Amino acid sequence: MTLPVSSAIGYSLGILFARVEHARPSTALRMRVLVGWVIAFAVACSLMTRVEQRLVYEDRKLRVAVRLAGTPLASYASALCAVGTGGVVLQGVTKLELLEHADCPGGRPMFGIDRVRVVDGPHKALEGWVISSQVWRPLPLP
Repeated sequence: MTLPVSSAIGYSLGILFARVEHARPSTALRMRVLVGWVIAFAVACSLMTRVEQRLVYEDRKLRVAVRLAGTPLASYASALCAVGTGGVVLQGVTKLELLEHADCPGGRPMFGIDRVRVVDGPHKALEGWVISSQVWRPLPLP
């Protein structure tokens, strides 16, 4: 977004220079224009930093269910950690938002579980628990 903002500012500066009726702009005018451009660019960059941080934070919460046999989504953590999984089975590629990470109650079986919200597909907005190792986690952004 900073490149389009810079382009728009540069275009506006070009129009400003053209309006000076083909006269050479003074050094003071050039300095004011340059300072104005630098300030506008700095403001645009600081605003984009906040947007970028928000996007990186949201990306870290992304999970994707990709098991061919389906990914079990249980309503309660204890149901998922028991022998029978129960609940819904997410079929195909399903995007999930991580809400919380935990371990199975009692430490048995030995795997982590994630509370997630389904972002797309037929079970959109459904919340539940999945086994951490059965969902894909994208590589973290720097």
